[in-house]
Amino acid sequence: GSAAAHTTNAAPDSTSSNQPPTSTFRRRKKGPGPVIESYLKRAKEFESQKDYSRGILELREAIASQPQSAPCHAYLAYLYLKSGQETLAKIHAKQALTFSPENEQAKSVQASLNARARKRAAQQQTQKDSKKGGGLLSGLFGGKKR
Repeated sequence: GSAAAHTTNAAPDSTSSNQPPTSTFRRRKKGPGPVIESYLKRAKEFESQKDYSRGILELREAIASQPQSAPCHAYLAYLYLKSGQETLAKIHAKQALTFSPENEQAKSVQASLNARARKRAAQQQTQKDSKKGGGLLSGLFGGKKR
């Protein structure tokens, strides 16, 4: 009798001591934890006020506490993009996709960055082409000497 009672007591003990680490790990996989959620929520509030620098600060703090949080890296990349800091946007989008290859926000930021890079390359090419053709002031300055 007492041996059977002892084993039934031991079983829940061993499962409960093993359970929390796996459940917290699983929860982290599904979505950000409650601490990260609060950082993300504050960052979204700052974004809605167009206060990107404070939103960025929130997310940098979140990443300091959870360096492998793909949602934080992705959202940080997005805010960097909105504030015109493309290099940092690129870095954090890449980080987000390293931790979560299917992260839609990070993919979207990368697509925007790629589109901007293509547009810049096209503009630079147009400028080079116009310099070859003499451009606007070629009649005044670039003409052949007589």
